[in-house]
Amino acid sequence: MKLSELIAGMDATLVGGDAEILGIAIDSRRALPGDLFFALKGSQHNGEEFVADAIARGAAAVVSSVARQVPTAICTDPRDLLWRAAQRFYSDPTADMLCIGITGTNGKTSTAYILESILSAAGYRPAVMGTLGFRFDQQEIETGLTTPEANDILRLIAKAKADGANALAMEVSSHALDQKRAHGIRFDAAGFLNLTQDHLDYHGTMESYAESKLALFTDLAGDSFVSAICVDDEWGRWMAARARGRLITCGLSGDIRAEEIEATTQGIRFVVAHGTERLPVEMRLTAPFHVQNALVAVAISIGVGIERDAIVEGLRTAPAAPGRFEVVRSADGTTAIVDYAHTPDALERALMAARRLTDGRLIVVFGCGGDRDATKRPIMGEIAARLADRAIVTSDNPRTEDPRKILDDIDRGISSELKERRLVEADRRRAIELAVEMAGTKDVILLAGKGHETYQIIGTEKLPFDDKAVVSDCFARSARL
Repeated sequence: MKLSELIAGMDATLVGGDAEILGIAIDSRRALPGDLFFALKGSQHNGEEFVADAIARGAAAVVSSVARQVPTAICTDPRDLLWRAAQRFYSDPTADMLCIGITGTNGKTSTAYILESILSAAGYRPAVMGTLGFRFDQQEIETGLTTPEANDILRLIAKAKADGANALAMEVSSHALDQKRAHGIRFDAAGFLNLTQDHLDYHGTMESYAESKLALFTDLAGDSFVSAICVDDEWGRWMAARARGRLITCGLSGDIRAEEIEATTQGIRFVVAHGTERLPVEMRLTAPFHVQNALVAVAISIGVGIERDAIVEGLRTAPAAPGRFEVVRSADGTTAIVDYAHTPDALERALMAARRLTDGRLIVVFGCGGDRDATKRPIMGEIAARLADRAIVTSDNPRTEDPRKILDDIDRGISSELKERRLVEADRRRAIELAVEMAGTKDVILLAGKGHETYQIIGTEKLPFDDKAVVSDCFARSARL
């Protein structure tokens, strides 16, 4: 496709001739001969600095703020041009797919897994995109971001569609909405789970954070759009009052509610109440907070016309997402739970859910990420010390920050009365070892923060580290596995 055709009708001016475009790149290191390179401004680098490198690697044209030595599309909003150009280049792949977006601070990945199960039960062939990468038909591709850049999103979807995908369940992050990464998706429905403190290093305020999420239910809402919103918190009610399309609320007081909830170590049972309709359901997931995720998935499913039998079957067979309240048991019965909880609300929910599973003590191992929202650190320290019998404060991707400073920030939230419950150990492996050493057979260990991650980021290096593998090894070495 010629560059002139690719950007026709868009807010860009072509100078320096035309070029045949074979692909789209935003990282100069990945630029290939024939690519159109977009010089995007990032949080740490400006793509304008890497235009020469992209051209040296064969880029046929660039999107830039100034004319370059190759054909150049000059524009003032390259991110807006990126999604529009990618949508056209990849032949608008979601135009005839059932596309569902999921947003919220916590629960997006689990809800995407639940939706995938329901869609499959209804006869669809769904692709899934989110924190764990992109997945379709047993193929998994690591993407590195909850919601990748617009060109990568549409490239992956186009490939999956060519292979038979006809539906998409997609996690949509606030960063992605703010940066227009998901604007090239033609969403039929979207679900809102919750909004609690996170990413304030990026958004600044909760109001700004909420406004970014709202874009999924306004800017990206089409004519027959379904807005499925959990109204259990104030931000859900705020979102519901502003969302476009057909509104379906869910939660304790929504249009769709969960009643008669029973949570055991074997799973969850509850009744979905919708008007006069009552739908008994069972799930293999054990944490009570999955009820909220399930309700949002049910609300979306009803909104897009999926039959009740498929909803019930999809809920029954929905698997736990890796690292989401994932249980590891030793031979003598000691239980460890690996969970991605890395926000105050998620940590509190995970601790409360873990408490229901123990007849003994609850031990939590957790930390907070470096170069991220520091205001949540003391809040999480207070929650851990208050809800666990023992809290081991440790490292969780310190990145370029001093790990000790992060631990001190967390520790400041723990009152003097609760200090005796906490132990500080910067080495995460040693922290997990200590938890296993102090745990009895009736105790539960919650390893919070990393979930599915198989690395620890120290400085700018990603070093191999897997909470599940480490605790399994600790159990084995203590003759418990």
